Amino acid sequence: MTSDSANATGALGEAPGSASLEQRASDSGTPHIPAAGTEIASSQDSRYAAGSSLVGVIWDLDGTLADTEQPHFRAWQALCAKYGRSVSWEQFKQTFGLGNPDVLRVLISADLSDEDMQRLSDEKEAMFREMSGKLEPMPGALDLVRHLRALAIPQAIGSSAPRDNIPYVLRALGISELFDATVSRWDVENGKPAPDIFLTAATRIGMPPGKCIVLEDAPAGIAAARAAGMRCIALAGTWPEDMLGNADFRVHTLSEVLWDRQSLADFAAGTWSPLGSA
Repeated sequence: MTSDSANATGALGEAPGSASLEQRASDSGTPHIPAAGTEIASSQDSRYAAGSSLVGVIWDLDGTLADTEQPHFRAWQALCAKYGRSVSWEQFKQTFGLGNPDVLRVLISADLSDEDMQRLSDEKEAMFREMSGKLEPMPGALDLVRHLRALAIPQAIGSSAPRDNIPYVLRALGISELFDATVSRWDVENGKPAPDIFLTAATRIGMPPGKCIVLEDAPAGIAAARAAGMRCIALAGTWPEDMLGNADFRVHTLSEVLWDRQSLADFAAGTWSPLGSA
């Protein structure tokens, strides 16, 4: 599917010769969707035997799974003020979705040592966790996480966030046990838009890149997914929709992606699109 066809989000048509979404869903059965916090078997469950899954899903964290934009902005404001810098909303928006090393080079100094980079990043993220209050999920996110888990589809977090933030956010949303792997910007050499985060996440859930779908909200993440050879679904909201044109499909709520297992696998392979052509 070309990026131009992504402009037609909303009408979920079917590809010629393909079963409709309703038919596919009925063929696969209606999955049981567990409530948040329900104990579910780990990724060592037989459902995740090597090669057994048709598709894997890799989630961005901030702005895709969780609504963290405002607390991150307040934390960056506080950090910059402490060190005699200032940051506007416009400056912050241009960095949202990047890893802290990349943001610090823009907002603080391009000449920070590795030691200072780590120290300032830790300080900023402590501020974020202190200022975050009650975190909320992005629209449809929890429904989709539970739906994918009920379908025995392995899920990973592939985030620019530091390591400590990922479990913090997952615990806040009550879904820690529903993910099979996590990858932070600090686990790889290069952050988004390089593909390192998503390729590492695919490896950790035992899936080849061509069988993975990335869920993102930012241009840098979409570019990273494309560089990794993965299909990307973009959630509009954090960024203007016209900046998400390189995604393979755009949605306004992740409830629009409650597809059956075969549809997800076909979308990952590029052989099916909800818009009617792959």
